[in-house]
This record gives sequence, structure tokens and C-alpha cells, in this order.
Amino acid sequence: MDLRGRLDRLKRYGLLDLPEELGRPAASRVYGDSLSLEAVITSRGRAWRRVMMVPAEYRHGRVTIDAIARQSPEALNLLSVSEIAPTDWEQVVFLDTETTGLSLGTGTYVFLVGLSYFQGRQAVLEQIFLPDPGDEPAFLALVRQRLEAFSHVVTFNGRSFDLPLLKHRFTLNRMTPVFDFAGHHDLLHPARRLWRQLLDSCRLTALEQHRLGFRRVDDIPGAEVPTRYFIYLQEQDPESLAPVFEHNANDLLSSMALAHHMLSIVEKPRRGLTVTEAVAAGRMAEAAQQPALACRFFDWALDNSSDPALFLKTARTISLFHKRAGRRDRAVNVWEAMVTCIESAGQSAILASIF
Repeated sequence: MDLRGRLDRLKRYGLLDLPEELGRPAASRVYGDSLSLEAVITSRGRAWRRVMMVPAEYRHGRVTIDAIARQSPEALNLLSVSEIAPTDWEQVVFLDTETTGLSLGTGTYVFLVGLSYFQGRQAVLEQIFLPDPGDEPAFLALVRQRLEAFSHVVTFNGRSFDLPLLKHRFTLNRMTPVFDFAGHHDLLHPARRLWRQLLDSCRLTALEQHRLGFRRVDDIPGAEVPTRYFIYLQEQDPESLAPVFEHNANDLLSSMALAHHMLSIVEKPRRGLTVTEAVAAGRMAEAAQQPALACRFFDWALDNSSDPALFLKTARTISLFHKRAGRRDRAVNVWEAMVTCIESAGQSAILASIF
């Protein structure tokens, strides 16, 4: 197959929005008719992966890869307080898995591990594939080898699902997992803190639409992913898995774009921020023991709370923040502003519970 044909195949089964003149496969061998995979020899046998380069100018929704790469990752500790923040994006790997189920039972396999990371201003998408359950030791050996290259991992609900399931598969194969990351930054939990009062759902696909400006086209529902893999095992037709690879790639790119968007919120108050987001960011900064930054967010929230009900709710949170920090004078000032707001709005309230 000539170069044009290979590019067309990648465009069809890989990143649909990737400009064809910039896309290139890194595979040295074609697996089946449609999945271009590279054979990698591990200590446990042969494993398979696909590697794709994503250029700096590639746009995922409103965010370019270059914009993500230029942002400092050090603010990740504001999103996940208990974790150490990386100093460089090349220390960080984004991880997402595709599985045959949602339980941690022995019959649930991880058959695709997607990794994305930066090389300079461009990103790399690497997808490690399990073509047959009997090849799981080699598959896991390659996953372990690749993860060892990074000190930090970013996931979306990976703390509760992806990494525990991977560890379980390692244990069942009598292999030692290497997941001693300096930091695991799970984006689901800070996403809920920022947007659970603003959005009906904090699922990744919902955040894509409402926060990233990205809408998937002909995306396979997550519930159908296991079925596609079982069909593949029965018919050995890689065609059925092409949408799964694309789904996984979009999950990775959305995680990268979402991290960028969240970091742009929690680093400092800025135009376009909602009061709810500012209060949530202030709480994160307080939890990360950055009181000066927390004060900036809280002051911004007070200044921009024009609705009386929202102002009172915001002011209560902020007054308690000052009280906890021993700044009773500032807390009293906020309480007095709350009383003024209540009187001017013609409302009555009992404030004793605040004290």
C-alpha cells in the first residue's frame, strides 16, 4: 500500500480530525486489514501497539496541543491536593483503558491501554492492544515498560477504575505492577467540585460539549465496547475494533484538553469565570495550603456575585474560610455585607448558624 493509502486508512480509523498531510503511522507491520500495529518484543513475548503523532497545531475542540504543552503542569497539585505536581509535561502520561466489563472480577480483561504524552510541542498517542487473552502477559509487560518511563499519571476516574483493574490483571498473571507514580491526578473529582452545581452531568462526554467545545461524531457508546471486542475474538475481524480505537483516542485527547481547561481556571481568577467556579477554585487553593491564592478567588467571587441569593451563599463560604484562618476582622466584614444584602433585598434570615 502506498503512502496515500496508509494516510487515508489512518484518517478513517484513527483521529478523524487530524490533517491528513500531517498524520503518519509509526507501525512497522499491518495487523489484519485495518489496524496498523507495531510488534514489540517483550520479556513475556510479542505485544502489539499503535503509535500516532499529533502535531502541535492539532485542535481538539477549542484547545490546540501546543496550548496544552505551553501551560505549566505545576498547578496539577491544586486539582489533586495530596499529589506532588510535575515540573515538566514530559514527566506525565495520560492513561485510559478499554475493558470487557466494569467489575474487578477475573473475567474482566483490559484489552486496550491508551497512553498520551508530550514530545516537545507535539503529542504522542500510543495504544497497546491485546489481540488474544492468551497474550496477556506480553501485553501487560509492554504496559509496564511504557508506564515506567513516566513519574506522573493523569486519568479520568482512573483512581477508582483503570489502575485498580490493571493491578488486578497483573496480580492474576503473577506479575508485579509498577504503579509507584509520584503523582496520580484524577480529573473526575476536581471536575465535580468545579461543575456539579452548573452541569447535569460531569461525564467526560458532557464536559467535552459544555467546556471544551468538542462533539464526537459517530462515537461508539461505551456500553458497546465489550461487545465489539467479543465480536473481534469470534470473527478475528479488526474492522469491528476501529471505532473502539478512535473512541479511546478521543478519551485521551479530551483528558489532555480538560486538564488544560481546568488548570487555566485554578491558576488565577480571570474573565469568563463563573462565581461557582471561583468559589470551588478558592476551596482547592485553600486545601492546597495556598491561602493567598484562595483569597484572590474568594474576593473575585464576592465582587462578581450580583444576584443576592448567590452573594449570600458565596459570602457564607468565604466568611467561614476567613474564620478558619483566624482572620475574624475579615469574616466580620463579610457578615456585615451579608446583613446589608439581606436588608436591601427585603429578606429575612437567621445568621446564627454561621457563627
